[in-house]
Amino acid sequence: MIKMLGMVNLFIIPGNPPAVHYYDLWGQELVAAGLIRAYRVSAYPRFELRTDSVDYFCRVADHHAQAFLDYCANSEDPVRVLGHSLGGSMALEILERHSALVVSCILLHPFLRAPAVRGQAILSLLRRLHYSPLFEKSLLRFRPLLQRLVSDFKNLSDEELKTFLNLAFHESVVMGSDRSPLRINPRLVSKIQLLYCQNDTWCPPETVAQLASQLSLKDCGV
Repeated sequence: MIKMLGMVNLFIIPGNPPAVHYYDLWGQELVAAGLIRAYRVSAYPRFELRTDSVDYFCRVADHHAQAFLDYCANSEDPVRVLGHSLGGSMALEILERHSALVVSCILLHPFLRAPAVRGQAILSLLRRLHYSPLFEKSLLRFRPLLQRLVSDFKNLSDEELKTFLNLAFHESVVMGSDRSPLRINPRLVSKIQLLYCQNDTWCPPETVAQLASQLSLKDCGV
């Protein structure tokens, strides 16, 4: 299991959908269990849709990095960064930029490169739906019905639903087809912990293999 013992603070970057509510509940459980002293969930910003998806993701990464620096500035304890799914990519970016401030970087089922077939299908569908000018309004209009079908839906704010659509679109453009080699800076390896499952939709075997070739999985707590 992931090693999180010790009096540290945890900076959590959600996946997508960016439902802060669920990560907040998790953070509360970790505090109650004595595994961390405190935590912060870094909410995703909702920028207007841009044609340049790379620029969009750069702005999102800048947002999380600044939130991390603000959290560190007000923390008396060391800070661990945890990124779930898409948040794993953002967590690695923070580690690269501010390694001196990061005690460890936990990648929880990270989405770093082109996903497995099921993930590709999900992104492809959401990308097509995003081109419909009525999709966002329809999603909000039928929200009560969706909540009856999926009770947890009520814990996503309207803003998070809209952010989810924007993120999914840019994920499909930037990361959906990215099969370039995954290279971890050797000086950062000792700070990275990894948790994944073999049937993960977003972290397929080939990505895990690239991670395994650069990280000591025994030391990563897998």
